[in-house]
Amino acid sequence: MTDVFISYSRKDQDFVRRLYQRLSEQQRAAWVDWEEIPLTADWWQEITKGIDAADNFLFIISPDSVMSQICNREIEYAVTHNKRLIPIVRREALPEAMNKALARHNWLYAREHDDFDSVFEQLIEALDTDLDYVQGHTRLLVRAREWDSKARDASYLLRGSELSTAEGWLAQSGGKEPKPTALQTQYILASRRASTTRQRTLLAGVSTALAITVGLAIVAAALFGVAENRRQESDLRGTEVAFSAATAVAAEATSARRAVEWQGLAWAVASERAGAADDHDLELALALQAMTVVDPPPEVTGQMFDAAYAPGAARVFAGAHTGWVAGLAVSHDGRRLLTSGTEGGLALWDAATGELIRSETFGTTVERLGVQINVNAINAAAFHPTRPNIAVTGSADGKVTLWDVDAWQPLAQASAGFVGSIAFSPDGSQVAVGLTRGGENLQIFDGESLKQLRGLEGHSTDVVALAFSPDGALLLSGSDDATAILWDAASGERIMTYGPIVDPIEPNIAVVGVGFGIDAPGAAPTVLLATNSGQILRLMRETGAEMLRFDVGRTPSTLNTIVVSPDGYTVAAAENNGNASLWDGRSGRRLRIFRGGGLYPLTNAAFSPDGLSLYTGARDGSARRWFVRSGAEAARYTLFNNGAGAAALTFSPDGRRALLGGGADDPALAVWNLETDQPEHHLEGHADAIIDIETQIDADGRLIALSAGWDRLLRMWDIDAGAALRTYDLGAILIPTLDLHSDGRRALVSVYGADPRAGVLDLETGEMTQRYDLGLGVYVVSLYSPDEAQVFIGGATVDGIAGGALLDAATGETLITFDALVASAVNSAVFSADGTRLLIGTQDGQIVEYALPGGGEVRRYVGHTDTIAGMTFSPDGRWMLSAGYDDSVRVWDAATGALLFTLAMDDDGRGVGFAPDGRLFTVSRDGGLTEWRLASDA
Repeated sequence: MTDVFISYSRKDQDFVRRLYQRLSEQQRAAWVDWEEIPLTADWWQEITKGIDAADNFLFIISPDSVMSQICNREIEYAVTHNKRLIPIVRREALPEAMNKALARHNWLYAREHDDFDSVFEQLIEALDTDLDYVQGHTRLLVRAREWDSKARDASYLLRGSELSTAEGWLAQSGGKEPKPTALQTQYILASRRASTTRQRTLLAGVSTALAITVGLAIVAAALFGVAENRRQESDLRGTEVAFSAATAVAAEATSARRAVEWQGLAWAVASERAGAADDHDLELALALQAMTVVDPPPEVTGQMFDAAYAPGAARVFAGAHTGWVAGLAVSHDGRRLLTSGTEGGLALWDAATGELIRSETFGTTVERLGVQINVNAINAAAFHPTRPNIAVTGSADGKVTLWDVDAWQPLAQASAGFVGSIAFSPDGSQVAVGLTRGGENLQIFDGESLKQLRGLEGHSTDVVALAFSPDGALLLSGSDDATAILWDAASGERIMTYGPIVDPIEPNIAVVGVGFGIDAPGAAPTVLLATNSGQILRLMRETGAEMLRFDVGRTPSTLNTIVVSPDGYTVAAAENNGNASLWDGRSGRRLRIFRGGGLYPLTNAAFSPDGLSLYTGARDGSARRWFVRSGAEAARYTLFNNGAGAAALTFSPDGRRALLGGGADDPALAVWNLETDQPEHHLEGHADAIIDIETQIDADGRLIALSAGWDRLLRMWDIDAGAALRTYDLGAILIPTLDLHSDGRRALVSVYGADPRAGVLDLETGEMTQRYDLGLGVYVVSLYSPDEAQVFIGGATVDGIAGGALLDAATGETLITFDALVASAVNSAVFSADGTRLLIGTQDGQIVEYALPGGGEVRRYVGHTDTIAGMTFSPDGRWMLSAGYDDSVRVWDAATGALLFTLAMDDDGRGVGFAPDGRLFTVSRDGGLTEWRLASDA
């Protein structure tokens, strides 16, 4: 074991040798790579062993170390294993360039002009703080890593006094640094489970807790009515083990508070495991139980947040129906849900809150063969495509009813026959009704008066599924006769019959779901059919040729219906096992499973108009809302060599090209044609990673780009010609941001260095023609307003205090000062397209919106936990996108500030943006350009 591991750049070696010598004189063991790694050893394995065996991780901050890939790799490993981190500033470096872990710790300053002896005393004091606890952390990490590397062999577990000491260490870890790692906790719990003698002693003491555990899971199942029996039993066993082990540790602790915390942590762990298994109902139930402990610890509240906002988390609409939910529809504004039941009930819900607005049961019941049946069962429902108060229903007694759901009054009614399915045309002019009989079992009614327009004959038995094409020109019907028919919606002419479909496992095939899919933007729609035997088929619309067949499940009566998302890419299947599943309609790849139906099969499904939510109805009389996506990946392209990362992204004003800035391993400017999905140029010139890129059309009609790199230079490019035009050296350590003026002849730049400043660079002369001085130590953001009459300048003082102001672009006069309105250094900013809003992002993860021209605070966007790297509005102004160093890209409702969803990123989102046509792209560390498919308008 050693006292400290030192991570540093070779350019700081003289300082590190001096520090190493002083540590040795104080009998402090230091691990430094110049002495410890044998030349023949696996260098990274030796480094990780060195970090594991060290009580503290000492990082020497300098411009070179913060940019070193090896140093950053060492930091990430140390942070992952919860090592105590002590940063020492040897040479000043830009905070924005540093690993985010460094910002969470107090720094020691050992610059040339600082008193080394004083700094060393502070270092020794830091090393001695909670020394016994930190040494225990190191010992347990080494043992736990060894156990993990040996396939978790039980012979490496703790026993006797070692186990008791480890449990005591874990019990007193609350509020201390470094925190226990997940591996350490697992190691201790595994050791306790293997100790049979202590387990016998503990069984009696925890029996009550185990009964509570089982009882909670039963309550959760009763509340939600959703978990499959076998899967629930498995989850219960895992929960019992986690809870009993946690209780055992708590019993060893001297603090009653720690015992309470461990109870909450046990539930949180069980909740996390349920979420990992896509069982979001059980995840939410267990997270809620974890929150019942007094003053729940951060790990519990964090899991509650994850459970509540995870894609797939459900809202339940229950209590209105005593029969099946047979009909389900979402209003075009997404605010209301209409459900109908086999008991003859109709219910209107607030889609956001789950509140029941109005419900009523219609008709009477009769006894048939000893069973009470409601002859007015409402089997189908649909909302008008543009009027959120108008809906249509169809019932078993043959009535088709047009409703004003606000007034809760029927507007028109027609008689048709036993209704099995119903649909509005996209313009609302027609209502298609599928009937459970032969003959003209597909009827078309006027969307206003319900006057019958025509009857269509083609299916030999029940029509159970209907869908209009997005343009309203076509109607697709599915039937229990194993066929689907494509109709001309205007004339009623039959265009094509698909089937009959044959499946050897199901003699009575029915086409239970139909829809229109999209292969690519602008392409003709394809036909999607689903059978009750669990197959989904994608067919050529014109010929019926099979393009793809994929299986939801291969048992009889697997599927009850499918629906297609508004953008045409995603298929949702309502399954008989109570699950809803999402599928990529083009590839047949399963995207997600929403578990929750339990013993109650799902009867129907509907997407919200924005495609972000899926609603399902079940035989238990409930409906559910599932949060569908955190952004679906549409395409990914690799643009850089050797997997080199990309860190900057922008688009040409015409939206035809994406420009990406490469990382340190391939610092090129890559130009990608978004129309052809092909690379155009790979422009080399920068010697280090590109930080920022801006484009503009110059006076000669050329597309020019200006890029800033870690090599401290600005470079101008002719993108059409694929050629470098000019290089600018402003004598800076770094140029964090730039903004090209619309005339293409000047740029607003921030300069970090001995002379920190923001100002206007004349691109013809290379001179700074105007300077905006706020007295800041660091200028990070320089941004023109949309009309270029003002500029926003932001950064921080030398003490790290936020600084930001809106200035008159021509005179430099300060119009609004934002210093007192944000809590930490300004790191990014964006104007709305109309210039009436300014959003400021900070280093501590805040996003604050201000109204212009007054400057009053409007709202705060809450969710990020680390530096806001960038923000942008979608071209239509509906969405605001924010990217953070917390490895998340979040999409917000720009009108309300509500978080819509989070992109599932494996990288911090530094290179993100909307193309002018509204498509969202990100760049990643592997050099990829990824397009994300967001929900389209209804």
